[in-house]
Amino acid sequence: MDLSTYFSEPCVPNGIKGLKVLDIGSVTENDCWMAHEKVGEKGNVVAICASDDQLESALKKIEDQEGFENLQFTVGSSEDLDDCGLQMRSADMVISNGVMHTGENQGTILQQCYEVLHDGGEVYFADIFCDRRIPKEAKASKVPGLDKLSGVAYIEDFKRVCRNVGFTDPRVLERSVIPITDYKMKEVLGNATFYRIKWRLFKVDSLETLCEDYGQIAVYNGSCPGHESSYPLDAHHFLETGKPMLVCGNSASMVSETWLKKYFTVTGSRNVHYGLFPC
Repeated sequence: MDLSTYFSEPCVPNGIKGLKVLDIGSVTENDCWMAHEKVGEKGNVVAICASDDQLESALKKIEDQEGFENLQFTVGSSEDLDDCGLQMRSADMVISNGVMHTGENQGTILQQCYEVLHDGGEVYFADIFCDRRIPKEAKASKVPGLDKLSGVAYIEDFKRVCRNVGFTDPRVLERSVIPITDYKMKEVLGNATFYRIKWRLFKVDSLETLCEDYGQIAVYNGSCPGHESSYPLDAHHFLETGKPMLVCGNSASMVSETWLKKYFTVTGSRNVHYGLFPC
């Protein structure tokens, strides 16, 4: 089963002009090139290449061209960013596309992402996940193509890994079903459903494990490029331009204590608690 088609769409947010962005493992796609355009000349993009050959190929694309001063490449592993020569607590954002779908290395990669981000930073990425843990039979099966899915992580297990690392409130931005049409694969996988999910993980100390109500209100000012009429914080929070929206404490922190703060105004504080927020 060819999963590459599900990562052909770049996973780069709008409104990142001037930010320092780290792209882990997407250099063969379009992500780092799009990010370089969006951050502008005052921003910076560092892309991790998996091999010297990949590095050479990337450098050839920008050889003798102007306007790529804000794009650098380095060889290394997403599981050891310090070894790539990256300074910890230096990035505003980490992006990736199809790097973290196997459960075995998620904790290590996420921990590295957490360390390289400064406070208020974000991991913005897309990958494949499953609605249940893959049966052991699938991992031992020799059905062609099944090896591509046998290591995919269960969504709730991934959330637990996020929280253990420090990304307390992982948010789903988009979710789409990946159809399994091969009969032999379905026979082994049973009713397991696979999704391509786009996630947002914010590094904010004030985030809580549940959405709590403090009576806070957020207003989006409509200035983020590509989101003039509304801004999708996640799949359940669409803030219309100029319209006050009652939000939980976590959502208030996400738009007021991160790189998003220039696009939002939040009123209220956490001085009074009104119980669990009615999500």
